[in-house]
Amino acid sequence: MASNKVHFKGFNAMRAVAALAVVVVHTFEFRHLIGFPKEEMFLFTNLEHLSFLAVVFFFALSGFLITYLLLVEKEKYNTVAVKQFYLRRVLRIWPLYYFLLVFTFVIIPFIPGMVPEQKNLPLQLLLYGTFFANLAYILGLFTSTIAVTWSVAVEEQFYLIWPLLSKFTTNFYRMAVSVIFFYIGIKFSLFATERFIFPKSYFWEILFQFVEITKIDCMAIGALGAIYLYKNGTERLKRINKVFVISFLIFALLICILDIRTLLNKVYLGQLYNEIYAVIFTIVLLLISSRERLANLLENKVTIFLGNISYGIYMLHMIVVVLLAHLVKEYIHLQASFMNFVLFEMAVCIVTIFVSWLSYEYFEKKFLALKKRFTKIQSGY
Repeated sequence: MASNKVHFKGFNAMRAVAALAVVVVHTFEFRHLIGFPKEEMFLFTNLEHLSFLAVVFFFALSGFLITYLLLVEKEKYNTVAVKQFYLRRVLRIWPLYYFLLVFTFVIIPFIPGMVPEQKNLPLQLLLYGTFFANLAYILGLFTSTIAVTWSVAVEEQFYLIWPLLSKFTTNFYRMAVSVIFFYIGIKFSLFATERFIFPKSYFWEILFQFVEITKIDCMAIGALGAIYLYKNGTERLKRINKVFVISFLIFALLICILDIRTLLNKVYLGQLYNEIYAVIFTIVLLLISSRERLANLLENKVTIFLGNISYGIYMLHMIVVVLLAHLVKEYIHLQASFMNFVLFEMAVCIVTIFVSWLSYEYFEKKFLALKKRFTKIQSGY
């Protein structure tokens, strides 16, 4: 199974769709910036949960890809080069992340007509600068342009511990399952403490919310999928009936469109909402990775292009939303209507893709070239 090149066809397409789903939903959620009323007035209302599901998908995908690469590296070299792993993640994540922070805290205050959303600036800088954006999010210290960074912080926290565990473990299955149950145990313990023992305690409420938003078990669930695929290959998966595969993919799509949180709450499974979707997404990744025709259907020049710039799409879209909203509100004065909102959504998507391409081509690629120096197993991730 060991190879110097790892690539899963079709994953770029899914990553692109997830990133664009976040753009569409966030544009809707921040419609008040262009003077549109906050009340529910568009069909987008019933799709707001898709941005959270997209993040759960990103977590499962990250756990899947990173673990697979670590498995290949460990088999080939009998160890995991932790320092090189960290350097690769730094060169992929940090440049755009810190550019976003500089733009938010340094540039936006000097744009005419823009009102800086600074709340306890020293604490904001401390938390965002040290990749505790998820804690800043829980404390209400986020601003429009950097609100999305909470999920990047979660991934960085996961990346801090995962290669270390991978280096010293002798059983990847046991490692992933242990992390899942440890996290779920902590979450349910804090849930019970916050709900029944200290129901009015701000400290326990914040601690529970912080753990809940730090969904490292979703990445560990994705990791389980990678471990299964690496150990068993695709032969068993290929024997799964085609009708079942298609049916499951349709089921996965429908269950994403329909928000099942209310249903899960009724059967006391609401606290496992993220984990249930992470399992579904991991199964989808396994099915796609084992079906070459289906993967080829998803893999084309457009999806490869969008997949390559998906990190930029995710990170930069709120800058586009805020700046375009500012221009529209100040100079165009759109009348609140469904069609005008659709036009605004389209403008945000187009500009975001263009800006993300510029970022990838003329900024991120310089760091990706450096990243290759510390890469033992080649991949596009």
